[in-house]
Amino acid sequence: MEMAVGDPSAGLQIAQNLAAQHPDDAEAARLLESARYRWRLSMLPQALQDVAARTDLDKADLAVLLYWL
Repeated sequence: MEMAVGDPSAGLQIAQNLAAQHPDDAEAARLLESARYRWRLSMLPQALQDVAARTDLDKADLAVLLYWL
């Protein structure tokens, strides 16, 4: 959703509406969880967003992300 609208908050709102309209839809629930995670990431300080975007994390990076998320 974020990619489609360009804003994690708007993507989260769309996913929440979709999940509310289709409470028994497992795909809508997965979309909502993904949107919530992307929104949480967008609220992190930029330095932590950079760590989260890395493809190779060391133990210290992982510990920092686990603490913040």
